Amino acid sequence: MLGAALLLALAACGGGSGSTTPGPNPRPSPGGSSRPAQNGDTFHYNGTLIETFWRPAQPGPSNAPSPVPTSTTSWTVDNVATVKTNTTFHGTTGLTDFGETEVDAGLQTITTLTDDYFQFPSGGAGPLIENGYQSLDSNFVLNDVQRGAGNGVVDMLPETGGSTWTNNARLTTAETDPDGQTSNRLVNDDGSYSETDSFPDGTSSSAFSNADGSGLYKVLKGSPIETDYTYAAPAGGQIAITVTEPGASPQPSPIVFTVPDWLPAGGLASDAYLDNGLVTIPAACVLPVTFGAQGSDIAEHHTSVDPIFGTVDNTVVHTYVVQGRGVACVTRADVLTAFYDFSGQNGLAFFEGKPIQFTVIDETIGLQSETVLASGERRPAQLVARGAARLVDAVRMHSAKTMQTTVRRARAADTRPFSARSSARRTHPS
Repeated sequence: MLGAALLLALAACGGGSGSTTPGPNPRPSPGGSSRPAQNGDTFHYNGTLIETFWRPAQPGPSNAPSPVPTSTTSWTVDNVATVKTNTTFHGTTGLTDFGETEVDAGLQTITTLTDDYFQFPSGGAGPLIENGYQSLDSNFVLNDVQRGAGNGVVDMLPETGGSTWTNNARLTTAETDPDGQTSNRLVNDDGSYSETDSFPDGTSSSAFSNADGSGLYKVLKGSPIETDYTYAAPAGGQIAITVTEPGASPQPSPIVFTVPDWLPAGGLASDAYLDNGLVTIPAACVLPVTFGAQGSDIAEHHTSVDPIFGTVDNTVVHTYVVQGRGVACVTRADVLTAFYDFSGQNGLAFFEGKPIQFTVIDETIGLQSETVLASGERRPAQLVARGAARLVDAVRMHSAKTMQTTVRRARAADTRPFSARSSARRTHPS
């Protein structure tokens, strides 16, 4: 699979957090690159996004999720970015806003308006920081993402071959869906997090994880039909998950699931960058001949582990920067691996220590044209590919919504203690 191959190719980049330290003996690209944005400039990108979804065959009990045929969806991506300088985002002033209108056409046509805020270094030398973004799409999904201290460095200017740096995971996100569901998540430096999901019927769920993988997920929090999932830190190669119904009367016995430890080594989050220097830009970017064939390759390898919802998100992004024009192409390979199933198709939840679902996204976007209104030779462009990230975020929001609905329906249809309903799923073999 293309996405997996690209991830393996960059695995040597490693992880880490919280610093912006150049690597040894950097070699500047000829003339560096000019990326200080000019007010009113516009840039037009287009490309493709391919989403592949599949489930491998599962061992274990008869009610294990059944495999489905591989499903692949192709999207076309069209993005127009307009620069606005001296803007403010969450109280931080002097930022450059790339106002983007993106149209993704596939299973449906989705138009997304995004304000993406960057802090360019004074004098053109130093870290280029993405402070965060706000977006609203034609399905009326509203997102607000704010990066914290130590996070958000997307480039070191001028580009210098051999440079490396890392970001931590500090992040605050808020999402509102058109039905009124809201999700607020606070991510710490090490990838641990706390989250609250509120639903239009007045109920809520909450989740938090610690850096060691332990945590708690409360579904329909505070209601008579609340269901709690308590996760122990891995021990002896196993993860124990205890399920209780604190509001039930009489109180049923807890259910304990034990699955093999699937958490990858290296912690819950990493974000490592490597400047590969001047390279030939991939033909898939389909750049106009006048933009040239070479650019600095800024490679990012990002991982995010969610021990509560049971996912590993592994992403490789290559950003190709052409001197005097800025970002000419972005490629993104995103592999989301799920170890837990909260879809409700096999009861309340299905836990496994092996992958039960893969979502693979490959995206390529190339610069097609530009309109530079300001005088001067420095032509800026900064683009962060959002289409793949939007699809991955939707998976998490859908899981929270599905669990809330599934628990409510299960309790309404069956008043027996949870332990009686779930005894067949008590322990899954490794």
